[in-house]
Amino acid sequence: MSLINNNKPKLSKGDRFLQILQSIDWDHPIYADILAGWMFLAYFKSKTAWRPHIWITGTGVNFLIDNLVNPILMSNSSSYTYPEIPTARKLKNVCKPNKALVLQNLESFTGEKEMRVLRGFINLAKKASQQKNNSEISLALFTSKEPQLEEEHDREYFTEISIGPWGCNKVDISCLLTYEYYSYFSLRSKLLLSKINKCIKVMADSLQLQNTNNKEIQQISTLLSGRYLLTNDKVPTKKQAQKFLESREISIVQTSEFCN
Repeated sequence: MSLINNNKPKLSKGDRFLQILQSIDWDHPIYADILAGWMFLAYFKSKTAWRPHIWITGTGVNFLIDNLVNPILMSNSSSYTYPEIPTARKLKNVCKPNKALVLQNLESFTGEKEMRVLRGFINLAKKASQQKNNSEISLALFTSKEPQLEEEHDREYFTEISIGPWGCNKVDISCLLTYEYYSYFSLRSKLLLSKINKCIKVMADSLQLQNTNNKEIQQISTLLSGRYLLTNDKVPTKKQAQKFLESREISIVQTSEFCN
C-alpha cells in the first residue's frame, strides 16, 4: 500500500507565482506580498483610485526585473535600464499612458543633471498616484543598490522593499513560465475589474485601526488588495481583511514617522 498522498490540493497559478516570489531572499516576508500585489495591479492600469509605487533595493534586483517582472508584465509596462534612461527633455516620451514604468540601476544617477531627471520621475509617479482616469503612467517600480528616497514625504507614495544577500539564488528559472503567468494575470484582472476598488476600500477600512495617515493607508491597502485578489475570487469581508492583515507585518512597510 502506497503511503504517498497523491490527493494534495493543486495550487493555483497565483499560489505558484507567490511561491516563486517567496523563494527570493527578502529582508522581510511581506515584501513578496508587496511585489505580487504591485505586479497584479499593473494589469488594472489606471483603474484603481490610488496608484502605488515601489522601490526595490538589494542583491539580485536586476535578475528579478529581467527574468520575472518585465517578462510577465510584457505590454503592460515600459522598462528602461541606465544608461538607456532618457533625459529630462525626453521624459514625456518615456511615459506610456496607463502603463507601469520600470526604471533600473538608478544608483548610477550621481550627477546634478541626472538627479534632476530622477526627481522628475519621482514627481511624475507622485502625480500619477492620485490622478483620476488616464494618467501619464499608471504605476512605477524603481530599482537601485541603496534607497534613494531622500525626502520623507516621497515615502508616502513609494513603498521600499529590499532583497537580502542571497538574492534570487533559490529561484528556479525552469518554473518561470512567464507567458503562462501573463495569461493568468491578464484574464484574472479582467474578471476582477469590478472588485478591485471594493477590495481596496475594505482593506483601507481595516487599516484605519492602525497608526497610519491617509496616503499611507491608500498605499498599503491598494498593494495588499492586489496581493489578496491574486489568489482570492471575492472581495473580503472586514473580518477576513483584518485576518489577512494581522497575519502580515504591516509595520515593516509603514514609514518610520507613523510606526508605533
